[in-house]
Amino acid sequence: MTDRAEMWIHRKETASADRIVADAKFKEIRDYIFPSGEGFIAKDTPGANSRAKVFDNTGELANDNMAGGIHALATNPATKWFGSKFEDEDLNQDEDAALWLADSRKRMFRVYQDPRGGFGLNAQEFYLQLSSYGNSPFFVGDRPGRMPLFRSRALADVYWYEDADGTVDTVLYVFQLSARAAVQQWGNAAGIKVAEKAANGRTAEEKFTFLHIAAPRRNHNPRSPLALQMPVMSLWINIDEKIEILESGYPELPYMTARWRKRPSELYARGAGHKALPDVKMLQRWDRAGIIAAEKTIEPSLAVPDDGVLGPITLEAGGINYVRSELFQRGGASPIRAIETGARPDVAEDSAETRRVRVRNAFMAQLLQLLRDPRMTATQSLQLEEEQLRSMSPVLTQLESEWIGPLVDRTFSVMLRGGLFADLPPALQERAAEGSIRIETSFISPLSKAQKLSEARAISQTMDIMGPAIQADPSILDNQDMDETYRDVAENVGVPIELLRPVAQIEAMRKARQEAAEAREEREAAKDAAVVAKQALPAAQAAGLVPQAEAA
Repeated sequence: MTDRAEMWIHRKETASADRIVADAKFKEIRDYIFPSGEGFIAKDTPGANSRAKVFDNTGELANDNMAGGIHALATNPATKWFGSKFEDEDLNQDEDAALWLADSRKRMFRVYQDPRGGFGLNAQEFYLQLSSYGNSPFFVGDRPGRMPLFRSRALADVYWYEDADGTVDTVLYVFQLSARAAVQQWGNAAGIKVAEKAANGRTAEEKFTFLHIAAPRRNHNPRSPLALQMPVMSLWINIDEKIEILESGYPELPYMTARWRKRPSELYARGAGHKALPDVKMLQRWDRAGIIAAEKTIEPSLAVPDDGVLGPITLEAGGINYVRSELFQRGGASPIRAIETGARPDVAEDSAETRRVRVRNAFMAQLLQLLRDPRMTATQSLQLEEEQLRSMSPVLTQLESEWIGPLVDRTFSVMLRGGLFADLPPALQERAAEGSIRIETSFISPLSKAQKLSEARAISQTMDIMGPAIQADPSILDNQDMDETYRDVAENVGVPIELLRPVAQIEAMRKARQEAAEAREEREAAKDAAVVAKQALPAAQAAGLVPQAEAA
């Protein structure tokens, strides 16, 4: 046992204890809404039925629909869903640097689309956790010389802490590996017991529990390529043997911890699953009650005279029940009669449908369907109900700051260090050596564009309202920077940034156009002067102002 290993194991146990109340709610959401997820508090036995509490799967289907819808709208690998520019505006005006960044974005999109990196599949799992639990961790691994590795992590296995600014800066990931796999990854440093089990063929698949910590390193050198001097510490611990396995480092945090809607006083957020859970649980009761009522109607209880039936009763098709003959002599009524309980399965179904609508609304089914409508034109997009978009705004802002932005930054950094981009232009070579190439991410997904269209709509309405005044006095347009207006609208409606010329190039084009116009005017003026002079020459000769010899 090492002191540091013991300290981090204690912090993990403290984090687990602090989350026990939240985990109880996560467990309910998992049981009723996301039954395919990892179990909380206690792990499932492999192959066990995790859907035992589900009679009505409306919550599960609504969660699937929301996760798939947000994935398609926010980070669909088949579309361009982000843009980028350099933090240093001078680099954005450098044509070679801008072209390099545009090419780098294309390479990043290809990585997100490549199944070998696993982004598409793992992003879907990420969104399923986010929409149900309101929290979802994601890992971007660095494989030198190869494309990044994308992996969704189960919320049940991940804990985190925030810094003074409320940003997650420390992540603890608990997981299990077989002894054989652990030795493959770390050799004998994985632990004495692990190595012994791996060496014995009969026990090689026995599981051990490990802990990965990614946390700020107090003493670091951000420009150093050495792992032990990088800003983020990476520490692997064998929990069962309480020993450190390996310490290394990352230039940036490899985990993204997206949160849906979070209270300022809490570490973990709440998702659509929290909002829908009461109705989802009630649906299970109504569905179960409806099943029981239907069973009573289809296969009712029977009223049988005491000591009137010979032998056991059978309800099988074609079955024969023997009844004492004297019972048929009392008015001819059947001695075996169904008991009519008055059960109404339709009443349960009517009430359940109301709750199903509320569950779907909790998972924003109407809004997502509206935003995904392929028939929607640009004009219709501008006319989306602002109230509906406002309900999505806080979530989108959180998603961009804790998921998409860090994901793109981490992918860019991993690919830059791994040599997966084109050769750097001269303007970037010195900065790369200093580790000072920084980009800003913009969001151009359909969901993000729908949020930004309100700005374009405001500009359009302003121009419509002021149209008559502008016609009467065009100088009114001096109030508006038309270049910035165009670029802002183009960005908001999703025009790829690489299609917009750099400002410096636009200024050079305008200067060349103005010089050409001035030269043309000078030529025209000179030509006009020559014509006038030629026309005036005969009169000047006649008046004796210009000698004939000089005219010749």
